Amino acid sequence: MKAKEWRELSMDELKQKVLNCFIGASTASGARVEYKWDDVYYAPVRNNLSLARLFKRNMESLGRKVRLSDPNQGTGSTDMGNVSQLVPSIHANVAIAEKIASHSPEFALAAASGLLYPANSTSMARTCPPEITTKGFALNRLANNIGATIGPAVGGFLALRNYGLLFWVDGLTCLAAVILFSLIWKKPEQHLRDRAQDKIQSSRSPWRDAPFLWLLPLVVVWGCIFFQLFATFPLYMREVYGLAENRIGQLIMINTLLIVSLEMLLIHWIAKRSLTRFIAVSFLLTGLGFALMPFGRGFLYAALTVAVWTFGEMLSMPLLGSLIASRADPGSMGRYMGLFSFAFSLSMIVGPVIGTSVYGRLGPTALWLGCGVTGCILYAAFSLLSRPLVAEQNKG
Repeated sequence: MKAKEWRELSMDELKQKVLNCFIGASTASGARVEYKWDDVYYAPVRNNLSLARLFKRNMESLGRKVRLSDPNQGTGSTDMGNVSQLVPSIHANVAIAEKIASHSPEFALAAASGLLYPANSTSMARTCPPEITTKGFALNRLANNIGATIGPAVGGFLALRNYGLLFWVDGLTCLAAVILFSLIWKKPEQHLRDRAQDKIQSSRSPWRDAPFLWLLPLVVVWGCIFFQLFATFPLYMREVYGLAENRIGQLIMINTLLIVSLEMLLIHWIAKRSLTRFIAVSFLLTGLGFALMPFGRGFLYAALTVAVWTFGEMLSMPLLGSLIASRADPGSMGRYMGLFSFAFSLSMIVGPVIGTSVYGRLGPTALWLGCGVTGCILYAAFSLLSRPLVAEQNKG
């Protein structure tokens, strides 16, 4: 429902009129009507034209065409409207691909790139022999981080010349990757399919693997800590440390450089050691890295905290993938990796919400110390869980 005036009195009047229509229709037809009103009213979006013009000018300087909509013609409802009634705001829409409308099948297809992750992990686990699975996951992460480092630089270069080139180059490189992958992977994939088919009848179900199911909530909680990197971490660096955006970007670059230069060496060093012990340590380091932030200031100290949680990241990502792969057989590998990817993706959604809520209500110090305490709890919980994990593997 949409009222001419969004205030509660106007909306209450409209709600009563609509309810009377429903009651009248139910009485006439002999039906029963049940209803429940939402307690929240969404205000109309009040776009600030000065901000909108600045946004338009900046986007057009990057070669992107921008159309300013009539601020009095809006559809749908959003809590952004409530925000815009209090502070100057704009509600801009940026396309993820050219000539694709939101809420359309094409939009869903363009947004479905996340399907890559469980399939990629499954292929990696099924291809690598057990003795080098951990190195395989680490090498895969290395390739991802190199791409994540080169991508923004190339994207910025293209955007300065023509913003539309971003979409063309992105699409063409993806198509090139598909062709190259198909050519290289055809024979290995067929071999793995044949081998998996032979064992499909006796494949292990992840839903009956109790230690694995207990592991998933720990992954979600750990991910909630890690994904503060993309939510409250830059906010804290800006507000409390007083670092400019380019300096915050340099901190993220330190994370990437450490991964590229040290992760493979680190994984090689722990190859013949206990995976579960180092996974527990990785949970602890991730929480500790964020928990150290309130106790210092300056770029160098911030870089030190980044290094601590980066070592936690380097240990956790490939080791968790290798551990989960070792619990699956060829027939159930996809289901195991799919659930692992789901848990990690869930933390990507939940983590920033929890983090910003704690940051706003209890303060940043409470958030970072909470990350440290949570890391300690994860260390203890996984240490206990590692016993049935290792015992069952040894038994198998």
